[in-house]
Amino acid sequence: MPDDLLYELLKLKLGENDCRNRGYILDGYPRTYKGAQNAFLKKVIQYDEDGQPIEEDEEELPEGEEPSFDKHVKDQSIFPGSIVVLNGRDEDLI
Repeated sequence: MPDDLLYELLKLKLGENDCRNRGYILDGYPRTYKGAQNAFLKKVIQYDEDGQPIEEDEEELPEGEEPSFDKHVKDQSIFPGSIVVLNGRDEDLI
């Protein structure tokens, strides 16, 4: 499944009442800082003087280049209020 589609599905699910009111657990996801940016940031929409959104052209990124998150802000509707990270190894269970 393409990452872009996965992030959109995640945002839709986290925006539902169950997750917003009861919380959620993401076990092992997102795995990277860039993944967390894709999951929990949203693009800032700029408007012209008439109140119409200014559409920016989506640029095709060269292969291997990461997208920029300069024009993004934290999506307050799905952003976690607290984060708990547990690290362990299988050898510790024996």
